[in-house]
Amino acid sequence: MISTPGTYAAAEALKALKLGLHTMIFSSDVSLQDEIALKKMARKRGLLVMGPDCGTAILGGYPLAFANVVPRGDVGIVAASGSGLQELSCQLSRHALGVSQAIGTGSRDLSREVGGITMLQGYEALLADENTRLIVLLSKPPHPEVAQDLLHHCTGEGKPLVLCFLGMDAEHVITGERRRVVRTIEQAVQAALALLGKGPSAPPLGLSPELAERAQEARAKLQPAQRHIRGLFSGGTLCSEAQVVLSDLGRAVYSNVPLRPELHVAQQPSAPGDVLLDVGTEEYTVGRPHPMIDFRARRAQITHLADNPNVGVLLLDVILGYGAHADPAGELVPAIQELSERAARVGRHVVTVASVCGTVGDPQGLRPTEQRLLEAGVLLAPSAAQGARLAHAIVS
Repeated sequence: MISTPGTYAAAEALKALKLGLHTMIFSSDVSLQDEIALKKMARKRGLLVMGPDCGTAILGGYPLAFANVVPRGDVGIVAASGSGLQELSCQLSRHALGVSQAIGTGSRDLSREVGGITMLQGYEALLADENTRLIVLLSKPPHPEVAQDLLHHCTGEGKPLVLCFLGMDAEHVITGERRRVVRTIEQAVQAALALLGKGPSAPPLGLSPELAERAQEARAKLQPAQRHIRGLFSGGTLCSEAQVVLSDLGRAVYSNVPLRPELHVAQQPSAPGDVLLDVGTEEYTVGRPHPMIDFRARRAQITHLADNPNVGVLLLDVILGYGAHADPAGELVPAIQELSERAARVGRHVVTVASVCGTVGDPQGLRPTEQRLLEAGVLLAPSAAQGARLAHAIVS
């Protein structure tokens, strides 16, 4: 496992491969040319290069880097997303499904240049893994040529297969007896349950009656102009999934990592309409740790939302597990309380909606974290996707 400055990471990975070691490169800022060369060399030697920019893996039951304490089980995962892998593994565990292996690929693996080398290797490894009954491949939409290669190569004939291409156009979604192509993590969990015979083929995706009632109560506290959502996410994939859900609900969502180029907005969330920001991008993390560890960027933006008369909902993710902050609720609650106090001084109320990505076994504790957020007046959703639905229900 390599976590040096990116300038030196490729050289260390090369040493590891020459020693016959699989390599996980946590470092970012490794050149694309080095990534391609390392992965091609590893493939020839029958080794895996996970990364660069690989933040999460669970191998042989052992969590590496940012990972949660999830049970071992039947589902093998290959993911080009760290926070997406965490959310998927945690949501599976809430439905009594465990993880056999979870292999990270790095964020550029499904680019045209890299061609999905590690994802295809990971898929082949899970096909041969006797502990894996079902395989999930997770990423943002690959380059079209790479997507075709994956669809051609990963047939699901050997084992049931779910391909989750986050935000892929709905017309490309496929439902079959042994293979499903879906566009959200929420749908990936549904598909896994169905393919393993543990749930209906299409459980409802709407809010529960309890959450719908809470949304109605929260909506009554808002002024007529408060019809916009501001999201501040530490997980980039969770930010993207929330955008997919809100877009499907008919909302135009601006972001620094938008679904479409015309919806791009810079760091300061001052654009009209809904704005969801990934605060884990380079413009926020230069010279400071990842926002799952360092909450300064989010805290500063949370308190300033009281100055915007059009914002009705603050939407957050809270990620637990190894590597994450020891007390995320303790970091967020004072900022949320200050937001409420500042909004009240000008006669407004801002609703905070959050989802916690974690399990009862995580070091921070899922239940204590949720309880502290609830005591601060936060409305909790059971998943990031449901958090986006709850936010929409409040301001729509």
